Amino acid sequence: MGELKQDPAQGIAVKGAEMEEVTVIEQPALRLIGKRQRIVTEKGKDALAQIKEYWAQCEADGTLAALRSLVPDAEGYVAACHNFGKQEYDYWVAVEMPDEEFAVPEGFEELFTEESDYALFPCKGPALQSVFDQWAFVYRKWFPRGHYFHGTSPELEVYPFGDMEAETYACELRVPVKKVPENYYRRKRTPMKMMLLPLVGVFAGLVIGTRFGSATGGMLVGLLGGFVAATILQQIQENKDKEKDEKESGSSKK
Repeated sequence: MGELKQDPAQGIAVKGAEMEEVTVIEQPALRLIGKRQRIVTEKGKDALAQIKEYWAQCEADGTLAALRSLVPDAEGYVAACHNFGKQEYDYWVAVEMPDEEFAVPEGFEELFTEESDYALFPCKGPALQSVFDQWAFVYRKWFPRGHYFHGTSPELEVYPFGDMEAETYACELRVPVKKVPENYYRRKRTPMKMMLLPLVGVFAGLVIGTRFGSATGGMLVGLLGGFVAATILQQIQENKDKEKDEKESGSSKK
């Protein structure tokens, strides 16, 4: 898939008892040529079975052979997951087309990926099953660690030519990612903490208002006071965060 600039590993993924480094690369934009099938993921639908059936169909109707002939120097197929709906997405079986002037043959389509950071996840064993299992790991365990957002470019599965059912077969997932800003979660947590102040104000106003014969009035005054206090403290916290970010940014430039 062309020469890629390798960066040091920027994350550690935990899978079972194993520690596995996840490499993040800067991948240039790609032009893919292939065919696609809509995969339905709603309850009762077996997505993996649909994908296996589509690969079998592509082999039977000559699509795989045709793709190999389009790019004689290609090292493998590229499957792409794109155009996600609520419970469905497009699944492409394609090859990378380095020739920008190459006309798309009849019966095929083209798909462009963005220049983007991609996290690489190696897979070993029968291709489609190992990839399917690795996707579950990526979404259930790796993304929830909170170090990366999902990017906007298509997801990619890279399948080198060979026996895709062999136990020793090796392929790879490439997941588009965006690094979570260092201070993202700190700032996201602050408003939730500040929301406690209006609640405390309501409770205090209820107690005081009840003693003076106007519980409703006391609650409203307490709520207003809580919001004012929350707004002031929120501004103070944001100013502190801004000063901290500026200091960190200044230190990193020295």
